[in-house]
Amino acid sequence: MLLVSSVLVAQVEKESMRLPTQLQTDNSETIETNMLLDSGAGGVFIDEDFARKQGYHFTLLPQPIKCKNINGTPNKLGTINYATTLWLDVHGKRLQTWFLVTGLGQEKAILGLRKINPNIN
Repeated sequence: MLLVSSVLVAQVEKESMRLPTQLQTDNSETIETNMLLDSGAGGVFIDEDFARKQGYHFTLLPQPIKCKNINGTPNKLGTINYATTLWLDVHGKRLQTWFLVTGLGQEKAILGLRKINPNIN
């Protein structure tokens, strides 16, 4: 007899990995998207344009955060001024998560493993 339990399949391209996730506010529809996993990022980020299209509520940060892109270049928006709280579902593990809102180019969201990995391991 062969017993197979749940399997999580991530998309691996070159040196990056995207994880299938679901995002939801307390009163919105669930959005399925692939999040870029970044082992060096110390936060969880969402693209400002994507978040606005979804109608997510932004909270003004008490103090702006200077940010750089993954490759070390300055982010086109310069600073992070807003955040949004969403439910993040990763392979059945549901966490209320604070996303910093910034420009991510082609990425919709980045999951910084330094920040969230202990919660989803």
